[in-house]
Amino acid sequence: MLKRLHRWLGLLLVAPFVVICLSGSLLLFKSDYLSMAYPQLKPDAGQPLDSSLALERISKDFSADTISYLRLADEQYPYVQLITKRDHRYYFNINAELVVIMSDSSPWVWLSHLHGNWLAGKNGKAINGFLALTVLFITIIGVLLIAKEFEWRKVFRGFKGEQQPLKRSFFRHYGLGVLSLPALLLFTVTAVMFIYRSEILKLTDSHKTELARTVISTEQVHSSSAMALSQLRFAEVLTALSIYQPRLQFTFISFSHWNEGKLVVTAKQRTGLHPNGRYRLLVSLTNDGAVATIEGSKPSNLEQLLSSAFAIHAGYYWLEVTPLLYFINGLVIIALCAVGIQLAIRRRQAKWP
Repeated sequence: MLKRLHRWLGLLLVAPFVVICLSGSLLLFKSDYLSMAYPQLKPDAGQPLDSSLALERISKDFSADTISYLRLADEQYPYVQLITKRDHRYYFNINAELVVIMSDSSPWVWLSHLHGNWLAGKNGKAINGFLALTVLFITIIGVLLIAKEFEWRKVFRGFKGEQQPLKRSFFRHYGLGVLSLPALLLFTVTAVMFIYRSEILKLTDSHKTELARTVISTEQVHSSSAMALSQLRFAEVLTALSIYQPRLQFTFISFSHWNEGKLVVTAKQRTGLHPNGRYRLLVSLTNDGAVATIEGSKPSNLEQLLSSAFAIHAGYYWLEVTPLLYFINGLVIIALCAVGIQLAIRRRQAKWP
């Protein structure tokens, strides 16, 4: 029963799963591609990673209603990235030079959407959630089948001159399954954790901790979309944030509340796993673009744990070795799928007259 369930679920999902593996394996090298193709993005040796100059240029060249969010420079990605609502991506170095523009038709852009949501938005994300859960279920069945009669000699038997085609395919699938098991569990568990993060937090009733509100100016708070982005004093905003929470590293700026006179700033602890940390700060602005008040919230321990799954899944750490290690594991998993198809075909052929 378990073998049949493992076989048929695997055959049904092998095509979309291979697409996910291939696209994810390629995305691991996006940062390396940018570094090699556009060395101007790198700061000079010893130059501080201050995003202020790039933000000042952005405030002059763009309007707030066209920007989805800004990603600030950090140690791993030492450049400022602007994402527009049309999904165009602008990369600035910290000297405020526009180095590269990627449209929504750029391979790196649509590849990330293919991997994340099948180019279908929220519906595609739901498909990925179902796929991750089902692949995790198939993997667990595989673990049970292997554990039932596990022997180390079987792991490499299919690669050592097994003569019968059906047995050769079986032992190759068995061996590749054992070798890829840690990666399969890592990728599927972390995918389930960050895809269903909101649902898990609702079920557990996990609450954020509110941070103290600080008042910097008593001037009238801006409350309409009349103020141009060029009036915003980005350098003052970053300085005020650093004074408000000196232990945090500020990673993203969103303009989703611009019409209410607020910036939404995401931050992380400098030692935190997740690339944006889930600290959420609201910066209220005066009519002349200065900071009026800052308030925010700290994520719960569970939210930080769930959010860190994304960083682990995407290989954001140990960048010297992680992309290559994940890429090799991705190829092993794809080989596992190919041999699984071959095994199913040979099983069918063995029953033919």
